[in-house]
Amino acid sequence: MNILIVTPFPFLPPKGGIEFQVLGLSKHLVKRGHNILIVSSSDVNRHVNGVEVFGVKSFHLLGWPYHPLKNFSIPYRPWSLVSLMKKIIHEYKVDLLHAHGQLYLCTWVAMKVASGEKIPAVLTIHGTSGLRYYDPIANSIEEIFSRTVLKQTIRRASAVICATQLEEEHVRQYCKNANFFKIPNGVYVETFREALGFRQKFRKEYQIPLDRKVVLFVGRFTPVKGILELMETIRNITKVFPEALFLIVGDGPLRGKVERVAELQGNMVRMFKWIPGSEMHKLYALSDIFVLPSRSEGQPLTLLEAMASQLYIVSTPVGGIPETLRGYGYKTYISHCSTAEISAGILEALEAISKGKSIDSKSVSYAERFDWSRVTTEIEGVYSHLLKGRSSRSLLTC
Repeated sequence: MNILIVTPFPFLPPKGGIEFQVLGLSKHLVKRGHNILIVSSSDVNRHVNGVEVFGVKSFHLLGWPYHPLKNFSIPYRPWSLVSLMKKIIHEYKVDLLHAHGQLYLCTWVAMKVASGEKIPAVLTIHGTSGLRYYDPIANSIEEIFSRTVLKQTIRRASAVICATQLEEEHVRQYCKNANFFKIPNGVYVETFREALGFRQKFRKEYQIPLDRKVVLFVGRFTPVKGILELMETIRNITKVFPEALFLIVGDGPLRGKVERVAELQGNMVRMFKWIPGSEMHKLYALSDIFVLPSRSEGQPLTLLEAMASQLYIVSTPVGGIPETLRGYGYKTYISHCSTAEISAGILEALEAISKGKSIDSKSVSYAERFDWSRVTTEIEGVYSHLLKGRSSRSLLTC
């Protein structure tokens, strides 16, 4: 099968959720004998691991007045994106197009081109919003976008893949008759699981004593992630558990504030700006607790990685998190993102671990649900279903 995958971000190196999903999916599809072509906002064309990558030179918005706008890439010559996709579809005899992320220009173009060329088009939803969290004005802007551009994009999709029920319910507001499939995001469960056998080695590599209890945070330094509230709890937590050590991994607009708070905490905090994806399993393996005090989430990959690494999870039950953690019992929920709640949740986790509480077998098995081998099989099923019914494809009525 010849599959054209469209992503709004540079394919390599992956730094965010969509990039990691595209990379993982393409690798597994190639292993299963499919020919994969990728259109991304990279500046160069390349051939990587059996995948042809076509770059479209693009620029990013300034991020004012809303920081998430920096994620939006726009080709320097938008019309070239249309001609490139048509050329690839014809020259490589593409059977199916799969676009990732509903909020991006390249996705809207991909759905329109696929519709015109009469090939099946799959749209994977990533999250429920781009600006919605920030303020009423952003809320209104996004609602107008959803009822116009997003609605038309979904109408052109032969199938819509959602990781959670929350995402499906969100999209159904704008096109209730779409062809929905619920398939979770994927991670390399075996890679994270095997890393647990090298816990002592990784602690030595990162110079972390074996008697420390490591609390790990991985994510963007933005208000929605609750990073500042987390940083403000560290001193109170370490007064009760002086053996606790916080590893903070990430970057973002709040980095300066996070660093200033971290400096006041001394040796209770270690910060890492960016760790290659190929190295992240080490930090998970040497940790004991994963904390995500977020205000809004879809299905964060960090939670899947934490489950694969068998960590005790402390998190807010927002967005798609409760559904994602439904079968994972090794966790504590905090009711909302506040310093008091975060502190209480982490202290509960530290106390449980100190008393010898460990992960149960059901939670270990549940994490396998998100392994790439299983996820790829389900996505392949969607592809096969669409190609069998290709002749009957028509534009949806929403």
